[in-house]
Amino acid sequence: MSIIVQFHTFLWTVVNGIALGLLFDIYRVFRIFLRLSKFFLFLTDLLYWFFAIPLVFFTLLFVNDGEVRIYIFLGLFLGGILYFYFMSSLMMRFLIGLVRWLIQLYESVKKMIHFIVIKPLIFLFRFLLRSVQIIFISALTIVWWIILKLYHLLTWMFLWLMRPFNRVWGNKNKEQNRSYNKKGFFQRIKKLFSKKK
Repeated sequence: MSIIVQFHTFLWTVVNGIALGLLFDIYRVFRIFLRLSKFFLFLTDLLYWFFAIPLVFFTLLFVNDGEVRIYIFLGLFLGGILYFYFMSSLMMRFLIGLVRWLIQLYESVKKMIHFIVIKPLIFLFRFLLRSVQIIFISALTIVWWIILKLYHLLTWMFLWLMRPFNRVWGNKNKEQNRSYNKKGFFQRIKKLFSKKK
């Protein structure tokens, strides 16, 4: 392998080390905002290495047919040190600001959707529910009014049909009432005179 190819491979591994550092900072930012439990931290650490190892492997496969040399590890180490010494704090501030801006954008869009879509739908639902209640109560009132009118009509018809029978029964009742009244009248007079004696 020529020196030019080795130098080219070394530069690619330095770039790869910088990319791994950037990937790790992205992972750190998400850890800051998500506040994961220890179990999920372990899973996300595995996920980081799940992306990091294939990145290094495919870079080596692309650059020098997958040959592993000592300068490859030096290049990865140098790339990581360069990134963390010169770029990490700047990238962390940028990434944290970007995530905060995205969260604010999400909150603004959520409020806007709530104001434009959700509130009108809630208003429409309440209006329809109130309309259905009014229609239902009105229908019940009308049905109750019709039932009362039918009841009054039927009772009037029943009383009208029972009029001939009431005349017969009514005369007997009147005679009984008169006899009771006469007896009661004479008994009262008797009591009045008996007290005076």
